[in-house]
Amino acid sequence: KLESIRSLLRAEVFKYFNAKLLDDAVNNGIETPKLNLIIDELVMEYLKFNRHIHTLNTFKGERQHAQTCKEDVGPELERLTSTFGCKKGEDRIPLLYKIIQGILKTMLSMKHDDQKTIS
Repeated sequence: KLESIRSLLRAEVFKYFNAKLLDDAVNNGIETPKLNLIIDELVMEYLKFNRHIHTLNTFKGERQHAQTCKEDVGPELERLTSTFGCKKGEDRIPLLYKIIQGILKTMLSMKHDDQKTIS
């Protein structure tokens, strides 16, 4: 319980100090790149899945684009979900796992192909 309170307090402190930076960014027309929004969603999904709730609360408070929601990157996340063969629903493993598995599989395949070429 105490750790949860600390986490929430830390997130609120970061949110307070980052508010000025966020206001400056909005007033200067600086937009967060969509790739950052997608990565943030992947990280939050990972943290939630692994029950890193304190870290998740702090992460949410530190984001420069705290007002952005999942709907802003929904189509991109849907395409990634489809591309990497993730099932839909709350019980699926985080998309980040599938992306890393896909990369590792490709790297292993490339290494195997290189060894065939050398032989």
